[in-house]
Amino acid sequence: MQHLWNSARLNGKFGRWAWTGLVLVCLLLFGVSVTTAQSEGAQLRVGHYVFDAPAINLYMNGEIEAGADGTPLLYGSMTLPTQYLDLAAGLHTFAVTAEGEPLESALVAAEEFTLEAGHRYMLAVLGNVSLNDLHFTLIDETAAIAEADINLSAVSIIINNLTGIQSIDGLFDGDLYFDDLVYGDYFVLQDATEGSGTLIIADSNPEAVVLDVPEAVGSPAHFFAVFVFSGTFSGAQWDGYTALYTGQFEGELSILDGGPIAVGEALPLEITEMGQRVQFTLTLAEPAVLDIVESGAAGLDAVARIYDPAGNLLYENGELAEEDNAEGIGDAGWSGLELEAGTFIIEAATFIDIGTGEFALSVSAGQ
Repeated sequence: MQHLWNSARLNGKFGRWAWTGLVLVCLLLFGVSVTTAQSEGAQLRVGHYVFDAPAINLYMNGEIEAGADGTPLLYGSMTLPTQYLDLAAGLHTFAVTAEGEPLESALVAAEEFTLEAGHRYMLAVLGNVSLNDLHFTLIDETAAIAEADINLSAVSIIINNLTGIQSIDGLFDGDLYFDDLVYGDYFVLQDATEGSGTLIIADSNPEAVVLDVPEAVGSPAHFFAVFVFSGTFSGAQWDGYTALYTGQFEGELSILDGGPIAVGEALPLEITEMGQRVQFTLTLAEPAVLDIVESGAAGLDAVARIYDPAGNLLYENGELAEEDNAEGIGDAGWSGLELEAGTFIIEAATFIDIGTGEFALSVSAGQ
């Protein structure tokens, strides 16, 4: 079974999520599982932010990292996973390779980092393939959140991985929000609580527009956001670069038991408050190819996950198809998903765990 963390890119959901944001927001993705680093240990996730790069495997302390079934973890380009790795505090060595390649052929050579007990981290893979400058940047998420008041509004990390320019500047509601964010660097920001309109420009030039979302507003409290621009900016919007916007609810998740679900069933569910998810149990007596879909009314953005009985995340999807984004359809799930015999937990949730509404979860035979 392949463990591929798969996030959407920013320009995939422009219209539908233009109302939610940071300084910058307009869309996309799924929420990230909320976890708190154990006091005696640390937690880490890998953000693969290299535009049009191959999927990567992670090596830690000389050994490839794998899921519960022994399959190596695989990180796709422009993705941020939804689960953290639980690690011992202290010194660790990390490297990444192209999918299936040995450690000797590392894209980013082994580098040592010290993880503090009780902290969670993002190991960002940055650089551009054309420049042959791939490298790590370790971001202490715990320290980042502590810099601002997440009870007031969202705390956001902005990462600039754009070549072809010196830096980017961000304006919100017409006012400068950050400036001179150079290639390979990041800022931690407190989202505005009033106003609207996000504009990202290159090299302080108002004609060099990287992102323009007039209707964007600040993201809500209890939300930790990550916004990454990556690729090469030539002066034309979305030509040679992309962006990733994702985040996670920073609060107490409420997991409701939806009971069993069988192939051929479509069951209703309702998410009534932020941080709420509903889990259903699917038991297969034999291997099957299935269509699994969480759907809601137009304007509702679903996120579906599948876990094994031990709670290990196997699959996650926040976008069943992009073709219907313009109509506000935000269904999530899989078509033709191959599952072995056994028990699976299917979780119905919403984008960044802040959505509410009525949904349906269906499981049917696929092709």
